[in-house]
Amino acid sequence: RRRKLLRQRLEQRLLGRGTRARWIADGLNFSAEIDRWNDYNYLLAHRAHIRWATGAEGAERDARQALVDGGGITTKIQAHLVLGFVRLSRGQFPEAIAQLERALALGEQMDEVQRMSPALWGLAEVALHEDRLDNAIALSERGYRLSEAIGDASNLFPFVVTGTRAYLASRDIDGATAWLEKCAVLIRRRGIPGTLATLDHAEGLIRQAEGRSNEAKELLERASAAWD
Repeated sequence: RRRKLLRQRLEQRLLGRGTRARWIADGLNFSAEIDRWNDYNYLLAHRAHIRWATGAEGAERDARQALVDGGGITTKIQAHLVLGFVRLSRGQFPEAIAQLERALALGEQMDEVQRMSPALWGLAEVALHEDRLDNAIALSERGYRLSEAIGDASNLFPFVVTGTRAYLASRDIDGATAWLEKCAVLIRRRGIPGTLATLDHAEGLIRQAEGRSNEAKELLERASAAWD
């Protein structure tokens, strides 16, 4: 129990926005000082991701610079991911697909979950927004299978709401319920702070679809507070 509490406290610190930004800034400065430019560009691509996720300026600029300056395959994956997410956020879906498919193709070369799952999630979101619901479900299910094989939750949790919404948009409440139940096993087993809100969020959407508005309201308010 003590080890679990210590791990959760560390993960909570790692999820802190200020901590991430400071460590990446320190890493950029250090890698530039010792001419480790591949490391520099890798960190630059990660800073782009943080800037996109937090709505800060400079995400696209950082990602493009990381690609132009050159770097290894992991740098390229991360940069293409960010460019895909930026395009997704702007509703520029063909451009988003192009970038995310590049990231996925590179990730498949490495055959590592953390290199493939983010691109699959982005592609699932694009498919959902374009009403390609069967495709959104298939991509979400693929993301689940990758995580399930290694008992992962940190790469799975973004798929939970996306998959739920895709099943519900297909008018398949039973499918959405089964999807959430199997995802919840991995999410709860790991208990990583910052991921658990996705379970309340998805369940709230299911309760709303079932017409159980009071339960939905409580769950969605709890999820919203946790996301904040």
